[in-house]
Amino acid sequence: MKILVTGRAQERALSTNLNENFANLDDDRLVLRLENVTENTSFVVPLGYRLSSIDVVNTTANAVTGGINIGTAALGAQITSAGAIGASAIVSSLISTSAARLFVAAQTVFISAVTAWNSANLTVVVMLDQTTDV
Repeated sequence: MKILVTGRAQERALSTNLNENFANLDDDRLVLRLENVTENTSFVVPLGYRLSSIDVVNTTANAVTGGINIGTAALGAQITSAGAIGASAIVSSLISTSAARLFVAAQTVFISAVTAWNSANLTVVVMLDQTTDV
């Protein structure tokens, strides 16, 4: 899986240790792009940022069986429960509750298939906005 973080005018290919890499960025908005997501995965929202949106593009003609859960625990659905990801779909703003957007510490966010990935290949784009609310 390829992970890119984009600040205003900067783009960095990252390792999976996102906490360290996010802490070095000083922009008010970050874009995290997870490419070739074909299995359960996770990313980290650093302290001082909140989830603004999560968008998904399915690059295959295979739907994710049962949709995807996005949560703050492995297989959790605190942010999105069974978000439908159809064949060749483009799905915008998979955040269901405003309470799930802001965290009091760096927070790992998990993405999982409800039933099965069914050979789907997703690109997940996460918008993070800097906040002073924590």
